[in-house]
Amino acid sequence: MKIECIKILNPITGEEKPRDTWLTIGKAYHVLSITATPERGINFRIISDDGRTPILADSRQFRVISGKIPSCWVANLAENGFIELAPRKWIRSGFWEDFFNGMQEALNDFEEERDKIKSEDGA
Repeated sequence: MKIECIKILNPITGEEKPRDTWLTIGKAYHVLSITATPERGINFRIISDDGRTPILADSRQFRVISGKIPSCWVANLAENGFIELAPRKWIRSGFWEDFFNGMQEALNDFEEERDKIKSEDGA
């Protein structure tokens, strides 16, 4: 799945802003996963403009340019209403904490699944 940034929203006020350090208007991004919560709405996990940091970005900032769903995605629904579409290896409890703490297994799992997603959608 590929999306294009069409606007940048302030995450607190929801108002449009002209630029951001993580996103660029007009740039295409691969969607690595999708999360939805009653409180925060729908978010896409993408690689930020630094080229390496996965971030959650409000879906209202994008338009879909390729709706192809990655074959490695599975659905997970938690009791609190949180739903996630992501690679199975990323859904395990503590994955993102391990990733951002530099744990090698999580880093390897991330890179493997990210590469699959990108190759399926024409990196």
